[in-house]
Amino acid sequence: MVPAWVLAALIGDCALRLYAVLLRYGNTTGARMPARTPLAARLHKKSVDTVDRALAELVQLGVVQVETRWAGRQRLTNRYRIRTSSATPVRHSRRSRRDQANRALMGRTSSH
Repeated sequence: MVPAWVLAALIGDCALRLYAVLLRYGNTTGARMPARTPLAARLHKKSVDTVDRALAELVQLGVVQVETRWAGRQRLTNRYRIRTSSATPVRHSRRSRRDQANRALMGRTSSH
């Protein structure tokens, strides 16, 4: 399940879907190692460039860490470490902030 703090984050739809897909790969250590081509297919995208852009959003937000793996000179699939708890604040969408402000305002007016 995608945490509420990720749903409220200021990221694109594709990045949010990629986060959910990475969660589905499951691993008790928090590490996932799918290749980018299957990720693109799971997102119904034709290009791994789309996966790379969505992944960059998740990395910038701090919810995914990417580790490049090698076996000698051969490149392996990346290892993705997924954060599922909000240890640090994340950027929220304008709508989310507006909703919070409205809730706070309604709470103040109803208590008077």
